Amino acid sequence: MAESAVPSGPGAWWREAVIAVLAVLVVIFGGMVVVDRWPDLGQRLLSASRAARPDAERVAVLDVVLDREHLRTLDVVFDRPLGTDRIGQMLGRDPAVIRPKIGGLWRWQAPSVLRFEPSGAFAMATEYEVTLLPEALLDSTQAFATDPRFAVRTDQFRVQRVDVREDPVPDRRSAVVLRGEVRFNYAVDPRLLAGKMQLVDPLRGTADPVPVALETSYTNTVLTFRSDPVAKEKAERELRLVILADLTPAQGNVSLGGDYVDRIRLGSRERLVVRGVSVAPGERESTIRLAFSSPVSSDTAARYLKVAPEVRYRLAADRNELVLTGAFVPGAEYELTVGEGLQATDESVLAAEAKQTARLPDLPPVVELQSQGSS
Repeated sequence: MAESAVPSGPGAWWREAVIAVLAVLVVIFGGMVVVDRWPDLGQRLLSASRAARPDAERVAVLDVVLDREHLRTLDVVFDRPLGTDRIGQMLGRDPAVIRPKIGGLWRWQAPSVLRFEPSGAFAMATEYEVTLLPEALLDSTQAFATDPRFAVRTDQFRVQRVDVREDPVPDRRSAVVLRGEVRFNYAVDPRLLAGKMQLVDPLRGTADPVPVALETSYTNTVLTFRSDPVAKEKAERELRLVILADLTPAQGNVSLGGDYVDRIRLGSRERLVVRGVSVAPGERESTIRLAFSSPVSSDTAARYLKVAPEVRYRLAADRNELVLTGAFVPGAEYELTVGEGLQATDESVLAAEAKQTARLPDLPPVVELQSQGSS
């Protein structure tokens, strides 16, 4: 005959009682852990229970207004007056929870406008989660029409621009080092950027990026870098400087949100190419810069370069650019012709004549006084 599973004996009853008490304690402490980890859970459940009442008056948040210029106030605008008798009064108990935590005071700015004023200011490039507390704002006949949580972001963190130039490698004629600077709208810790920046060469693939070293060692909005030598090939190719999406500023929790990609054209070691022209008008002298795919000697280039209409100018070389400085007239247009056969310092050659048009804009109007006048 099988043994019975029903407890028996003089000690069975207290064993069952102990098990029951332990089960109750597990439930109680389990609830405490939930509240500790998700402190807004109870408020959400309370809000949901009130919203479920068919006779509850629904209250909605119409707008959330952040003082983006000074980051010193946050206004929550409701669709009906909740603070009619308390305008201007500071609230003793906070009517909301803000994370990341920030100290400050709450007051009713208007019957339907609840204002938060931080002790200092909201942090830049930071996202805050605000959870309104129903029991501090609503009476027993009211309920929030939607989830009383919303996010406030002080500003978007972004890369403003990337500037890259080529430096020749003295002992390797067809290789260059890429040097540049990355400009952000908020300061970045270079130790964070070092692990979030990649230089991808299509010949090596994404799994083997070109090593890049940061030259700036302190937190700043502008960080400089240099690459290991990169060899030019017969064909021109495009490298990609990638800054990963999860990079955040030194102070703030808002990431880039998406990978930032700057495309870098690496010229051919055999074919020289004219890439474009830029201008800078001036009152006495103006400057025209002619960009190439490889560095060009000014002495060599002088024999191949023609400017029409003719004008007196000085010619200098700045890495991959020829710099023409002279009596170029603001508002005028000049045609630059580079003759076939020009050879760069890395021995790449211009295969065909190239033309570029430089249009100098007019200078802005200026009012000059002959004397300071008298009173």
